[in-house]
Amino acid sequence: EFLKSMPAVDCIYIDPARRDVKGKKTADLSLCSPNLLEIRDILLDKCNTLLIKLSPMFDITSALEVFPECAEVHVVSVKTECKELLLLVKKGFVGDVEVVCVDSTTNLTANKNEEFDTLISYSTPKGFLYEPNASIMKAGLFKTVAKRYNVAKLHPSTHLYTSKELVENFPGRIFKINRVTKVQKKEISDIEKANLSIRNFPGNVADLRKKLKLKDGGNVYIFACTLNDNSKVLIVCEKLGVRS
Repeated sequence: EFLKSMPAVDCIYIDPARRDVKGKKTADLSLCSPNLLEIRDILLDKCNTLLIKLSPMFDITSALEVFPECAEVHVVSVKTECKELLLLVKKGFVGDVEVVCVDSTTNLTANKNEEFDTLISYSTPKGFLYEPNASIMKAGLFKTVAKRYNVAKLHPSTHLYTSKELVENFPGRIFKINRVTKVQKKEISDIEKANLSIRNFPGNVADLRKKLKLKDGGNVYIFACTLNDNSKVLIVCEKLGVRS
């Protein structure tokens, strides 16, 4: 009701409540309060620039379908955890949306067409393994990060990267690869405790941990994943650091 009577302004910032009528968290724009689908036209009628704050639960592609005038999407993460999405909507904007991944030390910016058109290389695991930070993962800039930091991807759907030489400024977790094995307990019989993760791999961590008879924790990191030839492997690593 207020929007109907308010004068036009330069910018509106809106942070809708992201819970439905039952108080449960929602990732549906129509269930936010206020309902963004109901007021989107009047919002854009009342301002030239609209900044919308959303939780990382929301799907970026779906949000852009509701707001095709969106010029920029900012994906904000802190200490490896994605915190929020910000949509910068400009009245009458037509063009490629710019995606900006932001965390404590690194910004990675690209537009959707650049990500789509980028050609990258794929490789078996080399000396080092990289896992992008939470904002890059949420934004889906999987090929952009490979090109910008000159690393090879393990598989189109395995969002892990590798290089022969260390890339110290890679935005995310960095590991030194100690060995690559088959997914069998006998291959890692010398390891009793490890931080186990799965990437583009069937099943879940709990079942795999039971199969491999591994306790949780310690200084060893094991990634169960699929390589570009569709083989399933365990990559045994030690963590070098996190650049987030």
